[in-house]
Amino acid sequence: MTERLRDQQLTFRKATITRVAGEVLADTNCRSFTMAQVAGRLATSKATLYRYFRSREVLVEAAIRQAGRHTVDDARNGTPALDGNAKLAQIGRLLAARCLNVPERDGAPLCCLVEVACPFLDRVELGSLFSADTSAWRGGSRVEFVDAVLALSAVVAARRKAENRKPTNADVDAIVGVLFPAPNMTQGTDAIP
Repeated sequence: MTERLRDQQLTFRKATITRVAGEVLADTNCRSFTMAQVAGRLATSKATLYRYFRSREVLVEAAIRQAGRHTVDDARNGTPALDGNAKLAQIGRLLAARCLNVPERDGAPLCCLVEVACPFLDRVELGSLFSADTSAWRGGSRVEFVDAVLALSAVVAARRKAENRKPTNADVDAIVGVLFPAPNMTQGTDAIP
């Protein structure tokens, strides 16, 4: 077997494991995620997973990083004609939807919103990937924008969990409304239904 073929197989296996880890994260969260869940879905052993990822944390980070890349790609592809606040509003909508898993989709959520400061999501890296000019958003930085979306998404997720309901597109719209209020609109999280 050639070295090139071995490298391709390694890349394929790691990508498959990362994709399945994202699916497990979408069904659970980063605290309850286990290597056994991923191994079970792949019909393999945990030992096999550890050959490709040295720890559970490294695999979770890889799955969330992949979700971040997909989110950034979708934001870039979905907002090319927009600029300023319109572009940022669309990016905020996409970030919130990916955090809240609305609508439900395959792959890892961008953040499961369980931790106050997610140890797996690199907010600086995620913020730096967006080409939008965040100065249009209240003069804040890209990281502050990402933090605001994550914080509001966490509030919505907690409220919906307490109500034993899943977040909806209306929740995503409410988050964007808080980030980009219309004139005469109520400020703060009270605007979130």
